[in-house]
Amino acid sequence: MIAIYLPTAWLALIVIILAEAGYGIRRLPLPAGRSLLSQTIVNGASTLVGLPVTWVVLAIVEGLLGEPVHDVHAPGQ
Repeated sequence: MIAIYLPTAWLALIVIILAEAGYGIRRLPLPAGRSLLSQTIVNGASTLVGLPVTWVVLAIVEGLLGEPVHDVHAPGQ
């Protein structure tokens, strides 16, 4: 699951960084380099914290609400 999710998350991160940096350049009096650098740092840190926290929360919820693996049977058994 992680191998499928992470490449997409990193591509989305690049798009988000570029969009927010573009907003900073157009709407705020920021130079392009500074806007891009600040958005890269902030969004990178947020992603490095947010992805693991999200996976832990989802694993806990799945553990609490999901069906135990030892009770799962193939159809017809």
